[in-house]
Amino acid sequence: MGLNSTGLCLIGFCYGGLSLEIERKVSHLTQFGYLSTTTGGMAFGLLCIIIASLSSMLGPGLALRGGEGALSMHKAVDSMKQESKTCFTFFILQLLFFHMSSFLLMWVLYERQVAIVINVILGIFLILFIKNGHEIYSALHVKDDEAVTGKFTNFNKFDQIDDLDQSSARSPKGGNKSGGLDNLNLGNDN
Repeated sequence: MGLNSTGLCLIGFCYGGLSLEIERKVSHLTQFGYLSTTTGGMAFGLLCIIIASLSSMLGPGLALRGGEGALSMHKAVDSMKQESKTCFTFFILQLLFFHMSSFLLMWVLYERQVAIVINVILGIFLILFIKNGHEIYSALHVKDDEAVTGKFTNFNKFDQIDDLDQSSARSPKGGNKSGGLDNLNLGNDN
């Protein structure tokens, strides 16, 4: 399950939490805290979904059909890499706000003694969640300086080749005198 699906599931929980009748049950400060953390969780989830969806729709299109050839591929990969970091940050913030909302929900729904017990249990699982998440992230995350870029470094001589479809459309004879295959030196000087 990707960030889209998980984020959407948490957004549903947040939306359900916003529809609860909490007025006159708790203080205004608790109401404000609960509603703001629930709304924050929903907002970060929406940002996560939008970034993931747009990147997965537009990134491959730029890589495959971009007008700059191999440079379009590099641009798409670099942009999607950056957007994945942003999306991951928003997803973690959504999880954090969702947990804070859950803590405050206990104060809204239950009496003080019950809310304290449930918050202690939620707190234990939140600590386990953070500990396990950190261990998994540390074991599997590839640092930028250790990562393979995916760039075709040995194809640099092809970076300046025009799109062949556009070149043939511009020239009546099907060639392009400024940057197409005509002027490419491939190292075959015979």
